[in-house]
Amino acid sequence: MEIKIELRLLTILVIAICGYCYGEVGNPDFEFSDPNGFPMEWESEFYAKTQPVFSPQIENSYGSTENWKLKPEILHPFSNQKMLVLSNGNYGREVLSDRGVARIAATFSAGETFSFKYFFGTCDYFSPGVSSGSGWNDCARVRLIPTDPNNSGLKEIKLLWCHLANDPNINGNEQLDDNYELYQKVIAVGDYGSMEGWRPCAFTFNESNAGEYMVEFSVHDIYDKKINSYLCIDNIICGNATDQGDLTLDMKVDLDDWVAFSQHYGDNCNDPNNNCEYFNIFGDTQSIDYNEDGTVYIDDAIPIILNWLWQP
Repeated sequence: MEIKIELRLLTILVIAICGYCYGEVGNPDFEFSDPNGFPMEWESEFYAKTQPVFSPQIENSYGSTENWKLKPEILHPFSNQKMLVLSNGNYGREVLSDRGVARIAATFSAGETFSFKYFFGTCDYFSPGVSSGSGWNDCARVRLIPTDPNNSGLKEIKLLWCHLANDPNINGNEQLDDNYELYQKVIAVGDYGSMEGWRPCAFTFNESNAGEYMVEFSVHDIYDKKINSYLCIDNIICGNATDQGDLTLDMKVDLDDWVAFSQHYGDNCNDPNNNCEYFNIFGDTQSIDYNEDGTVYIDDAIPIILNWLWQP
């Protein structure tokens, strides 16, 4: 009995510590779930579960992964032991669905950055005519929905976006405004395609948009429920962020970043076999070769040195 009580207290303490470290977003690494795999503290619809590993599922003659950039077709959590996996179609269930959704209420302060890692892949292909109901388009959304827009004056913030039914841009029109730049869908990854792996996305709040929101992750297929598309989420972090020196994308600049830098030390960045580029926590492309002289040496560690021991 004493052991069970101690374990329960330890679990509560861990959850409390995680909540403190990661702002107002509960269970940010999706390490805690109920017996069915649904993430604790999160609301969910259809397939939204925590998993230790993800691989796409192809049913019968439907779907393909022939253009997936994720090789091998297995995705592990960005951090710790679990991640959130969302899917439409029949992945992990007998009943077909047109979406997978997970959401949680959160409060963000001015100057705070909301960051997460995501992966999108589809076993489907794009078909024009979706707005008229004759085609299909699998896609993913991440948005922040004000919990009380009438009183707060806050507006919905679209971080990853895709156009669903009755939208004039849904048929492949790429003339999208700034709110839609980060959308991930079949058109973005190609037919039967995927991203190469985890990619970061971040948004920094100011005085005009700080407040209470419902954080919502979702993947959709409005017209065709047979073929799966997937959105994986992990490593939600809230706090002040730097765009320089944080090679491990954890909002800290510490020994782990030196280790990541050392793995590239001496690399010839003009050699196509050496990948000196990486995404910073905001999803912007940067290079380990800071001075752009073509080779990674100690002077390229300036961003790490200048931001040493930075943390939220």
